[in-house]
Amino acid sequence: MLGTLISQPPIKKQNNLFYEPGRTSIEDNSDYEHDGLRPNFPNVHWEPLTEVPYQDNGIEGDPHFHNLLANATDIFDCNPKIGPEIHGVNLAKLTNPQKDDLARLIATRGVVFFRNQEDFDIDAQRQLGKYYGKLHKHATTSVPCRGDLDDVHVVYTDQYSKE
Repeated sequence: MLGTLISQPPIKKQNNLFYEPGRTSIEDNSDYEHDGLRPNFPNVHWEPLTEVPYQDNGIEGDPHFHNLLANATDIFDCNPKIGPEIHGVNLAKLTNPQKDDLARLIATRGVVFFRNQEDFDIDAQRQLGKYYGKLHKHATTSVPCRGDLDDVHVVYTDQYSKE
């Protein structure tokens, strides 16, 4: 028995999406858990910049990054132009040889991604940065209102921020 195939026009789905470029609703941050890291523009004056000696720690790093990747659970390139994403490495607990490997990997790839760094707070981030050299102060940008973080640049947006 032969049947008849009847072609039905596709049903058009009504789309209720609305998009305005550059407009993203921002949550109320009045109970922000990192309140001490909100932007602040203190009236401070620092000594003029001077030449700072520098040693490239990446030179000491392993060309195959064995120290850094010893505890890694996964590593993959995000794409051929952007560096790898590494899982299973805790940035707050790197040894000096692991830090050297990280410097070499960043010098090689430009960008390296690490997710789920729960214990990598602002102080641990600064401590890692100090391993590579003196931290720089940005005299024309905001610093955290906590008061002891002159070398931290704040990027912050809340519901009152200008476009």
